[in-house]
Amino acid sequence: MLVSRRWQRLFFSEPQLWHSMVVLVANEEPGPQLSRRLEMQAGLLRRVAPLVHCFSWSVLLGATAAATESRLADCLSALEPGRLAELHLECSISSAETTGGGWPASQPCTLNHPTTVSLRACWQRWAATCAACSCA
Repeated sequence: MLVSRRWQRLFFSEPQLWHSMVVLVANEEPGPQLSRRLEMQAGLLRRVAPLVHCFSWSVLLGATAAATESRLADCLSALEPGRLAELHLECSISSAETTGGGWPASQPCTLNHPTTVSLRACWQRWAATCAACSCA
């Protein structure tokens, strides 16, 4: 879809549109398609990062590890911790596998007003959780 440069500038500069950004990674997408979508979302985030105040990244069981982990690292490096009010990272696992229940059981990491250090620690915790539950 083609739009004028004026509309493009307006779209990317409107703070209300970029207050919150949610990335959902599901196992239904084929690997190459998922990788392209995550690459596009990381590029978009790099462009609007100063406007993002709440960022959420959720992975559902079975998503591709390499694409997921490297793209999350790209997204987190683009964010500006001083402007970020909330960060939420989640790796959802099937509770049917662990407790005989339904979907999902999750292991979230949520930070309010994260610093660079707490952001890195949250990412490491997320990566370890996803590795343990076979999301990554």
